[in-house]
Amino acid sequence: MNRSSLRINPLWKTYFFIASMSVLFTAAATFVDYQRIEESARNELKYSNALVTHSIHNLLDKQELLLDALGKKLVKAGIMNKAKSSTLLDAMLKSNPELAGLGLALPSGQLIVTSSNFSSGKLPNLLDKEDTRKSFKAARHSDEMVMGRTYYMTSLKQWLIPLRKRILDADGRVVAVMTSGVKLSFLKKMLADQSSVPGADVTLISDEYYRYYVSYADESDYDYLFKMPVSEQIIQHFTEGMIDQVGYNFIKGEGSGKPVVLQTKNYQGEKVITSLSYNDKYHFFSATSLNKTLVLNKLCQRLAWYISLLLLFNLTLYFLFRMNISSQGRSKKALEFQATHDQLTKLPNRRYLLESFDAWKQKYPKGFAIFFIDLDNFKGINDLYGHSIGDQVLLEVSARVTANFDDCLCIRQGGDEFIVLTRSGDNVHNLNLCRHFLTQLNKAFVLDGLEFSIQASIGVVKHSKDGDKLDELLSKADMAMYEAKRLRCGFFSYSEGLQEKMQRTAMIEKELLHAVEREELFVVYQPQVDAYSKEIIGVEALLRWDNPSLGLVPPDEFIMIAESIGLIHEIGLFVFETALAEFISVCRSVQKNKKKLRLSINVSVQQLFHPAFLMSIFQLQRRHDCSSIELMIEVTESLFIEDVGQAKKILLALKEKNILTSLDDFGTGYSSLGVLSGLPISELKIDKVFVENILNNNQDLQLIKSIIKLGSGLGMSVIAEGVEEVEQVDVLSENGCDLFQGYYFSKPLNKKDLIVFMSKWARAILIAHRV
Repeated sequence: MNRSSLRINPLWKTYFFIASMSVLFTAAATFVDYQRIEESARNELKYSNALVTHSIHNLLDKQELLLDALGKKLVKAGIMNKAKSSTLLDAMLKSNPELAGLGLALPSGQLIVTSSNFSSGKLPNLLDKEDTRKSFKAARHSDEMVMGRTYYMTSLKQWLIPLRKRILDADGRVVAVMTSGVKLSFLKKMLADQSSVPGADVTLISDEYYRYYVSYADESDYDYLFKMPVSEQIIQHFTEGMIDQVGYNFIKGEGSGKPVVLQTKNYQGEKVITSLSYNDKYHFFSATSLNKTLVLNKLCQRLAWYISLLLLFNLTLYFLFRMNISSQGRSKKALEFQATHDQLTKLPNRRYLLESFDAWKQKYPKGFAIFFIDLDNFKGINDLYGHSIGDQVLLEVSARVTANFDDCLCIRQGGDEFIVLTRSGDNVHNLNLCRHFLTQLNKAFVLDGLEFSIQASIGVVKHSKDGDKLDELLSKADMAMYEAKRLRCGFFSYSEGLQEKMQRTAMIEKELLHAVEREELFVVYQPQVDAYSKEIIGVEALLRWDNPSLGLVPPDEFIMIAESIGLIHEIGLFVFETALAEFISVCRSVQKNKKKLRLSINVSVQQLFHPAFLMSIFQLQRRHDCSSIELMIEVTESLFIEDVGQAKKILLALKEKNILTSLDDFGTGYSSLGVLSGLPISELKIDKVFVENILNNNQDLQLIKSIIKLGSGLGMSVIAEGVEEVEQVDVLSENGCDLFQGYYFSKPLNKKDLIVFMSKWARAILIAHRV
């Protein structure tokens, strides 16, 4: 659209009129808001100042009554009875934490007794020091309590405001002067707790213009602020401001003396709004000030909103006017489709599901099922081949979803998740649907020369039986899907037991967060025995968890959870730290020769790939004297589905530091011989599932023979775990297995029992050799 068409089109004239009016309205709203914000700030300051003045007045009234009553009591008890007087002063000081100290002075100014927190030594004469002389003289001639100038009392290491109150005898003669001091730190806390205006500064000033208290300063500035009077320039600013804004100056005794609110400048020359009042009993001014910048900041926040709304309004208005009336119908349909369908696959999305779910329930009142489909290891496709290939895979998956569930409502939840609503409530039929779909999904297809075979996990719930509301059903379907992933069974139907299991998982997650700090985790050790010499060559460190609420939690239950919540590195370091410290101690107790014993520690793949893993292990190795042991880590075959190249770098770095690697649970994964031979692995560990059936399952026996032969060919030792019978020992020995581990030799032992066991075993081996 060119400029000439903009000028002649009456719709644009309407647009410019509305836009101009919106600017004027924003300006007017901003002006009104500023007046309201400033008036609100003035009222808040006035209230805050009244609160401060009232609090200080009450505090001083209390102190005056205390000093008067205490002084009379001391005079009556005999002011020269120092022991009794000091006890009374200490009792009063203890019950009044706002006081820095208490003392009783003769009219001559000589302190004769003080509270015991004063440093020992000769008591001063209050007329001798400039900090105390003026207020002491004033107190001798005043019926009211007198406040002195704020100063730092070295003996108490406190900044304080001194208070003096004369004590008269029955004839009206001054017989003593009570003296105390309010801690400035107490006053600061009291006023901070009562502050009702964020960012406001509070100042207390004597009628001689010395500051009693300032809230905005650090202690490093106190010496200057309390020794120097308020500058004439600041007093002049207040005087001129009061005359200009309220018509009188109560600083000079004019007017009613009521609190006033002024716009003036502070000691830095910045514009401030100040509420000022005067206490005519104790003769001090209280000022509560707020920097005008803070008021303007509030306005700026509002103004930012106004400008944002103004821009949004005008941009929206602009595009609305640009829209062609004839295209509104088509645009509406396109927008509706975009709002309710996935952009990539064009399948209905979650919003569509939310809008249509009630209608679906009414259409199929006898019940229906919901499938929650999640692709397995889809993240690996994105990571390895890029999101472009990942998107093409999702398009192929969505095509297979719609093809296999052609009479169902198919939804793309987002990412690699799909939801299917079936028309049937029959459980057998629906499970057959899942089985057929997973078979079809697993059929290989080629993209850009790459062959893919996709697997998925499906959670199944049934409407009415498992719930009525969509969120509830999807949550339960999600639980069932994760159970299918865990069991690697393809699909799983929700049951109440699953809910309890998820609750237990949640409980384990919660308790596991604090297991290390509560010292609930501990390590036990299962000996490993040489197949030929029958000597103990080392141990495997095994983690255990004893929780007060859950009891003993099996490692295979909580380790996966620790990985999912990001705790596995912390727990892994606990195992290394504990096992190294304990096993080195065991070795020192039982080793009679220089032969090193081996400590094997399990390391999860996630822990191995943690950025801080190597640095942490090497630090532990340096911190502990590992000269008496041989350290080995155990990793599983799941290592091969991760980054093999990175794994090799890590294992080589460990080998350089004399840390060996054992491949745990060997035979249960899909290890490639080429990959296996290229990694610095010292040992293969036969999984116990094969060992336990070796006596009656020829297939398992042949597999074990193959593993032993493979290990021998690659120069690796082979250890069998789960050995529980002497017959298993004999078969494994006959076939060349190098090492054994299992209950036949010993159950996992704590440190103390391990020392006893290893000592007995060593003696038995020695006797056997002699025989």
